[in-house]
Amino acid sequence: PASVLVRLADESVLVPLEPALERGRWVTRFLMVLTVAGGLLIAWLVSRVDKGRRQVSESERELEEAQRLANVGNWVHDLSKQYLECSDEMLRIFGAPLCSTRLSLDEVDARIHPDDFERVKARFAALVSTRERMQLEHRLLCVSGETRYLRVIAVAEPPDGAIVRLRGTVQDVTEIRTAQESLERLNADL
Repeated sequence: PASVLVRLADESVLVPLEPALERGRWVTRFLMVLTVAGGLLIAWLVSRVDKGRRQVSESERELEEAQRLANVGNWVHDLSKQYLECSDEMLRIFGAPLCSTRLSLDEVDARIHPDDFERVKARFAALVSTRERMQLEHRLLCVSGETRYLRVIAVAEPPDGAIVRLRGTVQDVTEIRTAQESLERLNADL
């Protein structure tokens, strides 16, 4: 039969190991503190990111409300694409469904009043060639058959180098334009 010899460590074996064991305990404590501190840091960072997201979300809601109140929408046209990325208010002004954020260039062109079309196209071509901020008014043909007046402001980006996008705003100025025309008619009648 095989016998197993178990030798209990005596103090002469354990005493030289005591400093190493103590260092191991300190390393373990240090690593535990680092783990807790790391967890606290991560929790703090996550809370800061969440707060930033809430602030951005609130800013977006405020911008949407301001655009709605002022009848101003915004758009971006990446010149490599055949559509505009639009704000909800721009889509409302155009009478487009809010289920998408895009209007195709064909949709936009089809809505410009025929008497204004060439002038609008020429102004956008000039924007691309001169890079000078552009502002114009033109008529929009609504799906309902109504004609609206729009004020468009646009810039080319970047301001130097190859132009990669156009960015702008559209404001529905129909009420202002209608009031001006009524005032002009009244003045003419006097």
